[in-house]
Amino acid sequence: MPTSVVAQVNDRSVSLSWELTDSAGVDRFRIYSALSTDVGYSRLDSTSDYSIELTRLPLNQQVRLRVTAVNATGTEGDPSPVVTVVSGLLSITIASGDEFTNSRDVLVELAAPATASYVRLSEDSTLDDAVVEAYQAQRSFTLSDGDGVKTVYARFIFTDGAESGVAVSDQITLDTYARVRSVDFLPTTATFASGDTLQFLMDAEETGGEAHVSFPGVSDLALNDKGLDGDETASDGVYSRTYAIPAGMTVIDGAVEGRFTDAAGNAAESMRAERLLQVRTAPLPVQITSVTPLSSWEIDLRWSESGGDAFALYRVYRGPTRGVSDTSELVLSVEDAAVVSWVDTMLNQNTEYFYRVYVVDQSGLSAASNVDSATTLANVAPAAIVLAASLQDSTTARLSWTRSTDRDFASYRVYRDTSPGISLADNLVAIVTDPITVSLSDFVPFPTGSETYYYRVFVLDRQGLSSTSNEVLVRR
Repeated sequence: MPTSVVAQVNDRSVSLSWELTDSAGVDRFRIYSALSTDVGYSRLDSTSDYSIELTRLPLNQQVRLRVTAVNATGTEGDPSPVVTVVSGLLSITIASGDEFTNSRDVLVELAAPATASYVRLSEDSTLDDAVVEAYQAQRSFTLSDGDGVKTVYARFIFTDGAESGVAVSDQITLDTYARVRSVDFLPTTATFASGDTLQFLMDAEETGGEAHVSFPGVSDLALNDKGLDGDETASDGVYSRTYAIPAGMTVIDGAVEGRFTDAAGNAAESMRAERLLQVRTAPLPVQITSVTPLSSWEIDLRWSESGGDAFALYRVYRGPTRGVSDTSELVLSVEDAAVVSWVDTMLNQNTEYFYRVYVVDQSGLSAASNVDSATTLANVAPAAIVLAASLQDSTTARLSWTRSTDRDFASYRVYRDTSPGISLADNLVAIVTDPITVSLSDFVPFPTGSETYYYRVFVLDRQGLSSTSNEVLVRR
């Protein structure tokens, strides 16, 4: 017959253990239960160990338990003394199950069968330091000092003096302090205008709280740490959101102030961004009115005049596609609002160029015009000129020629040789880059045995094409 039967009530289970003075021949043990003395015992479970965890007992009812030993042939010995238990829910809940608390003093809710008389509570899992107190379904408990995760353990003592087995527990995070590490807004542009998108950010170093920013015109803009609405990374303690500046908003030297309340209800001291917010009305854009090719290397650009009082300058950008913007090549910057035309030069022949004019005001805001384009003319060789020459004295030849009127004139090039058929490979006498200069004197070092020099003048344009004059000779 098993003896020293002990039952420990756990959460919705009972730990039952026993002893046996002579275990020789014992194969296993059978556990029997009965709800009252008027009902016979029925087999509940069996085991070869000297203990068992019973989980199929009816809750909140008195149950009688006893154990028998059985040998290998199936012979069953006398039942052990009876132990009576009431199995039920054992639990502890801190602050109604909240995840956080900002106070060390919390309300603890306990659940146990009606036979519970006393309870022991502690943050030590051994409960060695716990004081036995009368059982109450609700009672206060003071958490240990220092922010962090706190675990409170409970064990119950019943009317028969038995104590619950495995301690039940619950956790809560003690958080008594909140702070804002930084408040900022992006991009770092000095001045914004309607239609621009800002990103407000607040580093609060903890998740689960509520963050807001305010600035002139907006009193309570909620930020989030959920990876939504411009927040890049969820649950990283950095709260943010994007904000599109509405039409008509003006903010001059506006302070951006951040406020934060953490999940435990602690309100951090508000903090301001280091920069002040500037929102101004962008200038009205101008209109490109004409883009006209003048030659194979020139385009004439004209636009409407800016009427803004805060005008600072025009910026003209050029690009190879219609997507020209203020990141394209800047080809002109003009600070006079009355200057509304310009000739773009040094271009390639038969090439389309796109233009956009930006108006910039004194605060740095800008507005873009429409995009327009023109194609430079195909290049043709310059018209030929007529050359005349004479001997000025025995050692000097005097040359003169008709003037080139080509728009892409680059230079006159004067060549000479002692034999006819002058080309660009012969002796270069001079390069004249002024189209108005149409004469020169050439010192002629007549070689021994030669009394004649031949001359020819070539006209070159900016694209490298050329034409040649007639060929003339000078005889000594």
